[in-house]
Amino acid sequence: MATVHAFRTLHPIILVLYVLGVSGIIFFINPVVSFFALMGASVYFSLLVGLPKLLREYGFYLWVGIWMILSYSMFTHNGKTPLFFLNDQAITYEATYKSIVLAVVVLAVSFWLKCYSLIFTSDKVLFLLTKLSTRLGLLCTLSIRFIPLCKAEFKAKQRVLKANGYYQTTSYTDRVVRWLKVYWYVITYTFEHVFLTSAIMRSKGYGYTKKRSHFHLFTFHKKDGWFLLSMLALSGCIVLWHQQYLFYYYPAIKPWAMTWYGATVVALYFLLPSLYEAKEVTQWHYLQSKM
Repeated sequence: MATVHAFRTLHPIILVLYVLGVSGIIFFINPVVSFFALMGASVYFSLLVGLPKLLREYGFYLWVGIWMILSYSMFTHNGKTPLFFLNDQAITYEATYKSIVLAVVVLAVSFWLKCYSLIFTSDKVLFLLTKLSTRLGLLCTLSIRFIPLCKAEFKAKQRVLKANGYYQTTSYTDRVVRWLKVYWYVITYTFEHVFLTSAIMRSKGYGYTKKRSHFHLFTFHKKDGWFLLSMLALSGCIVLWHQQYLFYYYPAIKPWAMTWYGATVVALYFLLPSLYEAKEVTQWHYLQSKM
């Protein structure tokens, strides 16, 4: 079987270092950087969950982006190039341009968070945080588990109640009230179910002694070293050329200053997970053909 999600098998420290690098670069608020950040997140998210799921997610987040663009451009009137006037307030080209870039940044951050919520499993979180504090590691693990468990329980409960005719009423208010009752039940049930694990762990003495040994399956391999070197090389280039990524919008948009190699470096950095996936799949098919 070919490697499907090779990036998630890297050492947790490598994954953390990469997401820290993404977090630092993505907030340059540069149009090109923001575009490649969204592209890299979208490509990797589609590899994780499939293209149909990606398109469904875009159907929701595009509305969020449109709302951000309208809100920012209507309430921010900086810039020297008015497009039109609304209630005697100028809607400027610069503010509209920046609102579009900010919307792209929000979408990129959202999709990167979705990707990391899928690849950062509870064992990785415990491995990273247990050395600092066993209770902190357990708390973060339970918090990450809460949302998926709540969604699964809500969907299961909704299917059962719809089949039983719970929502069959002509009153819209009654449907909303019943939906809120189900939602409140699911929240309380999930809280009780999730944090019961914490009580069980405490009853077994988890976190009360510093001499407790911790078992994990994570070791630093050669592939982790090569990925780290690639990441550091690209990060070094970005730091070296950081001046060309700095971008301003007011009072007038900065003339284009990014070179082609600067854009290429940023694109490669954000596409590293997808490129690593492609490399592993290609290597697998090559080895399979030699059998």
